[in-house]
Amino acid sequence: MMISAVKDIFLSNGASPLLAAGVCQLARTFRCAVAARGFKAACSQPTELQRRYVHLAYADTIEGSGGNPVPIPEVVGRIHSTESFSAVDGPGIRFIVFTQGCGMRCKFCSNPDTWSSSGGEEASSKDIAAQIRSVAPYLRPGGGGVTCSGGEPLLQPEFTAAIFQEAHAQGMTTCLDTTGQG
Repeated sequence: MMISAVKDIFLSNGASPLLAAGVCQLARTFRCAVAARGFKAACSQPTELQRRYVHLAYADTIEGSGGNPVPIPEVVGRIHSTESFSAVDGPGIRFIVFTQGCGMRCKFCSNPDTWSSSGGEEASSKDIAAQIRSVAPYLRPGGGGVTCSGGEPLLQPEFTAAIFQEAHAQGMTTCLDTTGQG
């Protein structure tokens, strides 16, 4: 599916242009075919509807690679923390990566300690993949997987894309908890 078609799907489902643009940037960074599976509101309060869980499905190969598998890059990013067993951040049991850095300063933010871009710690996408692999047997059965939250994951699109690639390589679903900035 072309990136412009993904943007149209997001916009037709009521996403803000900023969110649609952020997801398209993530798709461009990931350089894979993307299919939007739909939205699930991250909260029930109307003032928070800008935060959405975006379920994305990625192809196993990069377009133009001739169908050959492409190695997943190791990318270093800044994270606040990880959580290996969440039941509220997407479908099933989730492994959550809380990225560091967000410029929105939302009044309803659940994680204001993730706002500073210089806080947290550096982490490698390969190290996070190893953590995911260690809990994979608990995540897969109910359709669980990996959620990138924050902070704002789209401020680190290469890092987020590498984590999602690692998750998909392990047969996991992915969710993106975003405000659409990035």
